[in-house]
Amino acid sequence: MDPKCFFDNYRDNGIECIDDCTCDWRDKQDYENICVLSHISHQFTHELATCLWQNAVLDFEDLELLFDFVRDRPSVLRYVRGVMLTIWGCDDFLDTSTSTLKEVCKCISENFDLNSVTIRLFIPISLVDNLMDVEKLKSWTPLFRSLRIREKFEVCLSLCNTEGLITGIILRDGGTGELETKLSNSWLPDTLRVSSDQKNAA
Repeated sequence: MDPKCFFDNYRDNGIECIDDCTCDWRDKQDYENICVLSHISHQFTHELATCLWQNAVLDFEDLELLFDFVRDRPSVLRYVRGVMLTIWGCDDFLDTSTSTLKEVCKCISENFDLNSVTIRLFIPISLVDNLMDVEKLKSWTPLFRSLRIREKFEVCLSLCNTEGLITGIILRDGGTGELETKLSNSWLPDTLRVSSDQKNAA
C-alpha cells in the first residue's frame, strides 16, 4: 500500500507535509487552482479531465461513496483503471455488510474497466487463527470472484484489537503475508483465474 504521511494526524493544527512527502494529500489551494482551470472553456475542461483521470486509481475508505462517485461523474469512469476498497470484518458498528459489498462489486463490474482491485481488510486479532473458516468472509468469495479485472487482485490485511477500533490505532502484523495470499487466492476473480490457467497450460 502507499506510504502514509507522518503528519496525517496533525494537519488540523496547521502542520503541512514536507516538500518531498510521498503521500497523496494536497493543500486546499491546489484543488482550488484546478477548479479555476476547469472553467476556462469546455474544450479545456475535457482535456483537463482526461489528463487528471487517465489511469486513475480510486481509494474508497467508505464504500457508500463509490455509488455517489459513479452517479456524479459518469464521464470519467472509462478512464479509471484501479479501485481500492476498505472493508471491515469486525462484527461491530464498523462492520461491512454483505449486502453493501454485493452492491459495490456489482457497481464496479457494470461501470468500470479495471486493471486492478485492492482490498484493505481490517479484522480483529481474535479471528486471525481461524480466518479462513469465518463464514462471513467465505460468503464474500462469489462476490469478489464476479469482479471483472484485467491484471491484478490484491488483499492487504490489517489486524486490530478492541482498543484499536475505538481509538483508530491499527496494529499491522508483519506475519500476515501468508493469510493475505490465502485470501487473495480464495477471492481471486474468475477473469484472472482464466488468465492464470492459460499461463499454466502454456
